[in-house]
Amino acid sequence: MQSSISTTRPPSVDLSPHARAAGSTGCSSNSKAHSAIASEVHRRMQHGLSERYFAATPNAADRFRPTVPDHELTDHVFEVVFGLRWRQVFDLARTLDVESDLLETAPETVSAAWWCAPGWRKATHAAHTAACGDNRRHELTATMNLLGVLGCGAARVAARDVGRGLVVRDLIGSDFTQEHYDYLTGPWRRNVGPVHPGDRPLDQYQTAPNSQRL
Repeated sequence: MQSSISTTRPPSVDLSPHARAAGSTGCSSNSKAHSAIASEVHRRMQHGLSERYFAATPNAADRFRPTVPDHELTDHVFEVVFGLRWRQVFDLARTLDVESDLLETAPETVSAAWWCAPGWRKATHAAHTAACGDNRRHELTATMNLLGVLGCGAARVAARDVGRGLVVRDLIGSDFTQEHYDYLTGPWRRNVGPVHPGDRPLDQYQTAPNSQRL
């Protein structure tokens, strides 16, 4: 059965109708990660690529409500909503579902010095600019929504940031630099694990003296 999701997408990926093999989120059907993925797909079905989709983040009522039948959760749909890196995005979601406490207690997550620093603002701006410039705004939105709802408290920012970094990782070398990527993904890579197999090791984050905890 053909999915009802809008397939409007940049022309770099062929989204013409074809046989759609059943997809899998790789998550337990009763997990938060699976429900969050299905909920984000449902939001895209509702809003398409309208400004409402980009402006309205998931609310508490529909955050983990699996509203999409399993037969519509196909590889094709996942690629339309989350982009070509959807499998890596789902890997992060599965990890975050069971290990969010590692981010919640990370030095960067609880330190206001990390999120208030000019480096964070520059990195997030560079990621958004790179994504929009390469027609990935919808992928960035879906990934940040998914990972953001699985994070708790201040860890939600770190979770959204790792999504920012992953979506534009292959654009490193443009206005989005390795330093920007390391800043966005640093909390995850230091405290949870690699974001991408090609990630380089990072030095330990040093909490600024007398820095305020969030």
